[in-house]
Amino acid sequence: MSKVIFVGDEGVGKINVIKRIVGYSIVTSSHKTTIGVDFSLKIHHLLDREIHLQLWDLAGQERFGSMIKVYYKETSVGVIVFDINRPATFSSIEKWAQNIRSNW
Repeated sequence: MSKVIFVGDEGVGKINVIKRIVGYSIVTSSHKTTIGVDFSLKIHHLLDREIHLQLWDLAGQERFGSMIKVYYKETSVGVIVFDINRPATFSSIEKWAQNIRSNW
């Protein structure tokens, strides 16, 4: 089992990225902001192996910062998501990268 965390500013579309990975073909823009964490599971078949992925959407709001740090533990991959239409979210990438490095 591999744990993948998705981090980024509030409202950048982390859950939409996860939904696409899991297999939803239509992703709406009306999704509400994640409170705390959201979790999905994806089983992927590669050659003769079955790969199990835990996909974690960690809330982007500052008020959940200390709470979500516990979810960084035992993570295999960290994905930083930003919104191409909101330049400030791109500017936050380094903050999120540092967050991952310091809590991994």
